[in-house]
Parts: sequence; C-alpha cells; structure tokens
Amino acid sequence: TAIVDMDNENSNGLATIKLIRFDYPRLPCIMLKDKADDNVLVRALELDVFGVINKPVDMNILRGLLHRLFLKRYNSDIFA
Repeated sequence: TAIVDMDNENSNGLATIKLIRFDYPRLPCIMLKDKADDNVLVRALELDVFGVINKPVDMNILRGLLHRLFLKRYNSDIFA
C-alpha cells in the first residue's frame, strides 16, 4: 500500500501515482490532500485510488481506511 502526499513541494502526487501504476498496477494507493476538491476526487477515481484523506490527517480515519483496505485486498484484520 502506498500513501502519497499530494501537496509535496518536490514532486507531483498524481505523477507519482501514475508511476506506481506503471510498475505496480494493482498496488492500493491512498492520497493525502490539503483540500480535496471535486477535481482531485475525479482524478483519484481515474487512477483507481483507494481513498483520499484531507490533511491534517486524523489517524483514526487513516486507520479505519487501512482496516477496510486490508480486509478487502488482503483478507487481513491487522488494523482491527
């Protein structure tokens, strides 16, 4: 699972996810974004991103998303 900060000054988060998709097309990705507007959400859907979380990150929300992802993708309840 990759957690990608979309607001990183040194890299473009969407480009990072596109690179990940090139080599690892089934790797689940979670995006972190300061302000996730409709444009960001549409682009996330196009890239098959598992989830988008607003920053600052609420760790309970992240843990819940990881729990759902690991149950669905890996049949693991490691985050329960």
